[in-house]
Amino acid sequence: MMKKAAVVLFFVVSLWHVHAKEPQIAAGVISYQDLFNSTMRAGVACYRIPALITAANGHLLAVMDERVPSCLDLHRNDDINIVMRRSDDDGATWSEMVSIVDYAVGMSASDASMIVDKLEMR
Repeated sequence: MMKKAAVVLFFVVSLWHVHAKEPQIAAGVISYQDLFNSTMRAGVACYRIPALITAANGHLLAVMDERVPSCLDLHRNDDINIVMRRSDDDGATWSEMVSIVDYAVGMSASDASMIVDKLEMR
């Protein structure tokens, strides 16, 4: 009986300890920003497949699949768009989200990737 009580007490104290802590940012991480979140636009199920690049001018470009009716992939989702946000201050602040590919329902884009041509600097 005493063993059961000790286990229950340990469990209760462990739960209290976990819930009493404030969320912490991992060591070495300066800040956390949620750039793409399904609550940012009505009707969006989720954002997936991120890509991030530093452009030749130093701007950060973040692009992502915007999956509207569901989070399913192309063969089962007829409305996937590509959205982007831009930062010109090393990620301290970001532009509003803009759609860069938004086909009519039934045609979708997915899995964006970006390259920088360092020889031509574009």
